[in-house]
Amino acid sequence: MAKELKREGLSEEKKGLILALLAEGHSERRVASILNISKTAVHKNKIKQQTLGTTKPQTGRGRKRLSVDQDDRQLIRMSLNNRRMTSSDLQKEWEMTAGIKCTARTVRNRLLGAGLKSCKARKKPFINEKERARPSMGDVPVNAISLDLLRDARETVRTSPLGVINTPMIPWCQTTLPLNIPCNIHIKLENMQRTGSFKIRGVANQFARRPKGGNFVTMSAGNYGKSFAYATKHYGSKGKVVMPETAPESRSTLIQSFGCEVERVPTSCLINVVNRCVEENDMTFLHSYDDLDLIAGHASLGFEILELMPQPDVVVVCCGGGGLLAGVAAAIKLSGCVKTRIYGVEPEGACTMYKSLIEKKPVGMDSESIASGLAPPTAGTLPYELCQSYVEEIVLVSDEEIKSAVSTLYRAGLLVEPSGCAAFAAIANNRIPDIAGRNVVVILSGGNIGKDELTNFAD
Repeated sequence: MAKELKREGLSEEKKGLILALLAEGHSERRVASILNISKTAVHKNKIKQQTLGTTKPQTGRGRKRLSVDQDDRQLIRMSLNNRRMTSSDLQKEWEMTAGIKCTARTVRNRLLGAGLKSCKARKKPFINEKERARPSMGDVPVNAISLDLLRDARETVRTSPLGVINTPMIPWCQTTLPLNIPCNIHIKLENMQRTGSFKIRGVANQFARRPKGGNFVTMSAGNYGKSFAYATKHYGSKGKVVMPETAPESRSTLIQSFGCEVERVPTSCLINVVNRCVEENDMTFLHSYDDLDLIAGHASLGFEILELMPQPDVVVVCCGGGGLLAGVAAAIKLSGCVKTRIYGVEPEGACTMYKSLIEKKPVGMDSESIASGLAPPTAGTLPYELCQSYVEEIVLVSDEEIKSAVSTLYRAGLLVEPSGCAAFAAIANNRIPDIAGRNVVVILSGGNIGKDELTNFAD
């Protein structure tokens, strides 16, 4: 009869004897012979004592497991936010940000189980390192932007330590300046927002979902850069803003005052400089308009409008790369306001979204406009998709009409920059159809304009 072997653990008494004999100077082989156990058992108990300080079984020392709901949603958000991250990339970022250890295979299986396939579930990157800084939102389906996701971002923005303000929305009649426009205009005063523009909303959501103390780079004409610099200072992070040469010098100086580095380059070179920073300085790129977390943060503005006017007839929003327009439109439409018409407004000399919707793909152009904040090198990929689904039309205004709008608002007691009053210029110049008797909301998106710039506008 074959001898049956059974693996049994060592008793606490025998473990104590092992340590005692080793302390007396006996070798591991000698201790094993005395106690009639294997040398391996002696060695393992010796190592356990040295590393843990005890030979008793340890409980709760395994890896923290992913929950089914909350952690899966976070993984999905991380993947949608950057579709160029592989499962290994996601696993490393998840461990760093949430402190949860898991394998890349676990991440891959969870994402595949959620119906998210392709690049993030592959072991090897499908792009080279030089492309990592480029906008990567094209793979995000519009139906991935859910009402729950936007509401979650709204709560993040509302409670952000950056101090985002629920700005006033007032009827135009309260300004005491008459307008010959046959509709009920309400203006949302984002020119009164912290850092002077709506950009802090998206930045608050971006930074809330990234590790503190990082090294970030972005491209901006000023307003996003100002909010970005404000956030990096608050969170103790390092930052660099790559700005177009057309941006006002006063904005560069202000951004530098927050401790951020500024580099001014031609608009066509913005993304190339960002790529260089990512490659050579190991910086993380935060996009100023084509980013899921950013757009979800901007959607908080749409929810604030609906709190004061549950069923607006028309909402008019300025449009540069499209992040604000996309976020506001998604929030309003997904909240059930299917009859609300949402219009985007661009300068004639910087109409990237207008051209993108005509050509049915995101395009760029050599922009030239007084509204430098509405002149990105290209339209955003994700904003383009959302605008296709939720925006009625993009209308254009001239630089002269924008200048006139700045002056009109100034006489009404409102300090609004050229990029921030494009939507108002469209209303004032009858660019929006069928608004007679309608409730119309116009977003004044920013008020970062200096005294030297104001001298360029007629009183």
